[in-house]
Amino acid sequence: MNVIDVHSLAAELGVASAVVLRAVADLGGEARGNSRLSAELADDVRAHLRAGGSNGNGNPLFSVSLPRTTASRPQMPTVGPAFAPTTAESRPRQQARPADPFAAAPYSLEEQLADQAQATAVSDEWRAAGLGIHDRHIIEQCERNGLTPQDLRVRVDGRTMASRLKNGESISSVKSRLAQQA
Repeated sequence: MNVIDVHSLAAELGVASAVVLRAVADLGGEARGNSRLSAELADDVRAHLRAGGSNGNGNPLFSVSLPRTTASRPQMPTVGPAFAPTTAESRPRQQARPADPFAAAPYSLEEQLADQAQATAVSDEWRAAGLGIHDRHIIEQCERNGLTPQDLRVRVDGRTMASRLKNGESISSVKSRLAQQA
């Protein structure tokens, strides 16, 4: 006995599986989405859908109600915003930032490569002092307080200044130890 599943028949006819299930119900049969139909029932479904299904309009797509789309929904009246939109003039404390003077200047490939080489050399110095990429906050504090990678290599009481900073010692304490050392 030849059988065909509902999804394959729907694909063959170019309709949704729900349309095939509705046609089976119209013909007095019973099926679910994972059901298989006999060859005779499948032929009857094909003929029924080509004839226009139970609604008689010649289009099988209308034999099952399709979900409503956004475009088919009735439009609701819109309500204006509760607060007026703000502009830069209405926010005097939030002034526009001045343009970056470096962004406007042309930046050649040679200049980019030179800057990259310089940045690499600086990061190598910090790495040699004992600070890595994850210690960026310590490096920034050192730069703000005038400490150099050479300062962080100095050993006092058997420990380098970099290890003291990594273990939570304050910048001011490290600076005073360096001053005593000198």
